[in-house]
Amino acid sequence: MSTYSRLVAADETTFSLAPVVHAQLAVELADTSNEVGAAVRDPGVFLLSDYVTNAATDLTSAIQAFLDARANGDTVVVNTGTWRVDGTLTMAQNNFTLHLRPGSIIDRSAGSAVVDGIAASGTGFVLEGFGTIKSPATWDGTNVAPTYAVVHCTGAAPTVRDITLTNVPKVGIWSKDADGTTVVTGITVIGNYPAASWTGVETVHYGIHHDPSATDSRIKALNNTVSSCVQGVFLGNYGAGSSTGSILSGNDIMGCHNHAVYGSASVTNVTVTANTVTDCATPIAMTGEGHDVSHNQFTTTGTGGNLNAACSINMRDAIGCTVSFNQMVGDLSSSSGPAIDISTLSGATIRSNRVIGNRISVTGTNTGIGIRVGSGTATDVTDNIVQGNVVSGPGVAFQGVIAIFASDSVGIGNKILDNSIVVKGNTNGIYVTGCIGTDVRGNHIRLEYSAPSAITLGAMYFTGTSRSTRFSENDITCTSAYGTNIALRAAWEAGGTLTNRIGPNRYSMDLTLLTSATIHVLQGDSSSVLDEALPGAPGTVCGPGSRWMRTDGGASTTLYIKETAAGSATWRAV
Repeated sequence: MSTYSRLVAADETTFSLAPVVHAQLAVELADTSNEVGAAVRDPGVFLLSDYVTNAATDLTSAIQAFLDARANGDTVVVNTGTWRVDGTLTMAQNNFTLHLRPGSIIDRSAGSAVVDGIAASGTGFVLEGFGTIKSPATWDGTNVAPTYAVVHCTGAAPTVRDITLTNVPKVGIWSKDADGTTVVTGITVIGNYPAASWTGVETVHYGIHHDPSATDSRIKALNNTVSSCVQGVFLGNYGAGSSTGSILSGNDIMGCHNHAVYGSASVTNVTVTANTVTDCATPIAMTGEGHDVSHNQFTTTGTGGNLNAACSINMRDAIGCTVSFNQMVGDLSSSSGPAIDISTLSGATIRSNRVIGNRISVTGTNTGIGIRVGSGTATDVTDNIVQGNVVSGPGVAFQGVIAIFASDSVGIGNKILDNSIVVKGNTNGIYVTGCIGTDVRGNHIRLEYSAPSAITLGAMYFTGTSRSTRFSENDITCTSAYGTNIALRAAWEAGGTLTNRIGPNRYSMDLTLLTSATIHVLQGDSSSVLDEALPGAPGTVCGPGSRWMRTDGGASTTLYIKETAAGSATWRAV
């Protein structure tokens, strides 16, 4: 960091100046064009204009010769103006700084798009300032490993801050096999990837790409703006490297065709927080363990097309991940995926994840579950918690707004607690399949849908041999404003789900528009245990040990116990 102690005016008057500790101000003072007068420049600070004459011709060779003459620890200041660079500028010095003054442009637009713009291999390289790097208007998103970038850093612990990239042929900022922490902060990436070039399969076009080294490696991407790339921020490795502890925070990511943020299986324990994502096809996709995706805002502004096809967080092969307090608002008409999806990619385990406090309000036509945990291919869907979310949407037809999926009996100990669920399509409120010991408590499930033709929906639907589910302390509501053509079932067993525990719950199902409202629809040989307080005498199919508190009962007709085998008989008043 440069430090100055005095400034000499043109008339030789000396002014005192407290030590400057801000690198940006320090290098600005180093410019001899400073209107106060010539600064006392620190050793190791060099102005490009002192050595290279700006011209409309290609300056790659002249600038490279100037850079080659610099030493470790030097700072090069690129003056205001346009500097044409058709080739690659390489810097191998350690702790070297390239500073782009406001209004400076490194113009690559007349050169090759398939080579690096700036290639830095030294440790501690810094690219900073408020200048711009302009690349050729040609793009390549084909799915082959990248070999070039606008800024390509391979040395340990590089920093890129405050600059602007206009046009990204393949990769904007690429930290490749760089040990330590890569810092990318305050930059603006305008990728300009044309929508017509993206056919739905191209993925290798990145605004910011961290490709971790084989040892200690991570990235901090903070307060950046990335737009019109295929992938906004991509964390992944084409070799054997892995990374843990990266932080992506405060970024504004817009109009990316595939993902705003993508993390491959080679990265773990990534924090993705306080980002704003607008009109990106699948905003967040992370694979692996320990990720925290929290306090982000996701929005789609249209009703179709790849740029607003989904408003989603996809956690793949997730173990010990947290998805919390995100806000998701948009149209899912062009999507078939859940808003929050904790699912499998290539692994088989979905364990100990938390989906907490998210607000999801999506529209569309039966195109996306609000929150899904698990998949039919997973062999372990265990100890996941979905709690305190507010979810409003159409869901997927006859599945659910919130759903836990598992193959037969591999979902164990999952919890769906204290969520507010608004059903706006022909779907169930909560859907559980293939699970043992699911705890479904404290949820408010409200129907806000009228069907064009007759259908049957459930507030809670058990299927796929789910058993030992606890469904209690929930509120099930349908007002007089909704329910046309709908037969609503509150607790609905299907497919061999015979040993659940149901109640007590609270029910308010207005029959103004509903075709019918049924509290319990259980299997004919169900061994599920009821604990309910409702009007009328009991006659529901259930197992021994069930209790029925008749709210309109009298002497000896208030409390009933189910004493013998499964069925609708053998209730005894006590």
